[in-house]
Amino acid sequence: MKQKSIRNSYILNMLYQILAMIVPFITMPYIARVLKVEQIGIYNYVFSVANIFINFIVNGTGQYGLREIAYNPDKKNKNTKLLIELTLQKLIFFFILITPYMIISFYYDYKYRYVYMIYVVLLFSYVIDISWFYQGQEEFRKIVIRNIIIKLLSVICIFLFVKSPKDFYKYVILIIGSILIGNISLYLGISTYIVKIKMNEIKIKKHIKPCMIFFIPILASSAYAYLDKILLGIFSTEIEVAYYSQAEKIVKMMLTIITALEVVLLPRISYCIKNKEYKIMLMYLHKALQFIFFIGAPLIAGIVFISPYFVPLFLGVTYNKCILNIKILSILILIMGIASIIGATIMIPIGKQKKYNMIIIGGSILNCILNLIFIPYFKSYGASIATVCAEIFITINILICLKEYLKISIILKENYQYLIISIFMYLILKALSGIFYINIESLFLIVIIGGTSYFGLLLLIRDSVILDILKFIKNKI
Repeated sequence: MKQKSIRNSYILNMLYQILAMIVPFITMPYIARVLKVEQIGIYNYVFSVANIFINFIVNGTGQYGLREIAYNPDKKNKNTKLLIELTLQKLIFFFILITPYMIISFYYDYKYRYVYMIYVVLLFSYVIDISWFYQGQEEFRKIVIRNIIIKLLSVICIFLFVKSPKDFYKYVILIIGSILIGNISLYLGISTYIVKIKMNEIKIKKHIKPCMIFFIPILASSAYAYLDKILLGIFSTEIEVAYYSQAEKIVKMMLTIITALEVVLLPRISYCIKNKEYKIMLMYLHKALQFIFFIGAPLIAGIVFISPYFVPLFLGVTYNKCILNIKILSILILIMGIASIIGATIMIPIGKQKKYNMIIIGGSILNCILNLIFIPYFKSYGASIATVCAEIFITINILICLKEYLKISIILKENYQYLIISIFMYLILKALSGIFYINIESLFLIVIIGGTSYFGLLLLIRDSVILDILKFIKNKI
C-alpha cells in the first residue's frame, strides 16, 4: 500500500475536528437557552449509561480491527472476513445486552424510560459502525467528508425543529439519528475495499480473545469517563450533571485538536512496530509529543483566562458554576493528549497490554473512589477533581512503563519552552484585561494579541514547529 502523508491526513482530520468543535459552539449556547438545565442533565446522564452498554457491545473491535487492517491493508480477502466477523460479533453482543438495558430503563430509571428507548438506536448505530476499517486503510477523506455533511445537516435540523423545552425528545432523536445516518453512509463505496466471501469461511470466535485486550482498558476508561455523571445523577441532581457535562464538553472540544493526531498516527505506528522500524516510530512519537505541548500548553492558559468571560456569554449566567469546572478540567488537554499518544498506541503493540490494562483499571478505581468521596460534598467540582487526579495517575504510570523508549526528563527538556511561553502569554492576557472593558469585541482582540505573542516568541527563539509550519505554508504558496 502506498502510504499516505501523515501531515496531509492530519490536516484533513484536524479540519473535521475543527468543524466538530465549531458545531457545538454554534448549537450549545442555543440549546442551553432553549432547553432546561435539568433536561440537559438528563440527556447526559442517560448518554453515560448507554455508553457503558455501547462499550460492551463494541468490546474493543474498533481498535483491534484498525490494527489488523493497518498490518495488512492490501489483503482484501482477509480484511473482508475481518469486517464481517467483527460486525457479527457486535450484533451478537447487542442482542445479549439489550435485555439488561431494558430492565434498567423500565425498572431502575423508569422516569427516563422514553429517553432510554431512543438511545436503543444509538446502541445499534455502533453495531454497524465501520469507520475503523477506513482508518486502518488510512482513508480519512471518506470518513471526514461524510461526517462533515451529516454534522452540517444536523445543525440545520436542530435550529429548525428544536424551539422550546417541549422539543427535548426531538433534540435527542436528531443527535442520535445523525450518528446512525453517518454510520450507514460509510457503507457507500465499501465495495472498492472488499471481495465476495463464503459464509462458511466466517469465524467469529477467534476474535473475541484479542478484542478483550483492547476492551479491558476501554471499559475501564469509559467507567470513569461516564461514571462521574452517573454518580452525580445518583448523589446530586440533574442540574449538577449539566454543569459538569457542559464544562467537560467545552474542554474536550479543545482536546479534539490533539486527538486528531492520534487517529492518523495509530495505523502508521502499528505498521512501524510490525516491521520493526523502531527508530521511525520514536521519531513520530517525539514529533507528536512536541506538537501536543505546542498546542496544549497555550490552550490551557487561554481557557483558564477566558472562561469567566466566555461562559456567561456562551451558555448564559445560569451556567456560571461551569467556570471553575472548566478551569479544573483544562489540564486534561495536556495530560490526556500525552496519554492518548503514548498509551494504547504504543503499549499494546509492543506487548505491554497487561501493564496498560492494570494502569487503566487502577485509574478507574481511583476515579470511582475519589468520586464517591468528593461528589457528596463538592458535587460537580468533586467530579472534576476526581477526573483530573485519575488522568494524572494514568499518564505518570504510562510514562514510567515506557521509560526505555521515552524519558520524562527528555520530554520536558524538549518541550519546556511551550510551558514557559504559555505562562507568559497568560500574564499578558491578564494585564490586557485590566486595561480593556471586557465585551465580545475586546475579548476577541485580547485573545488575538495573546496568541500573536505566543507564536511571536516561539518564532523569536526559532522553534522547530513554527519553522516547519512556515516552511509548509511557503511550499504550498
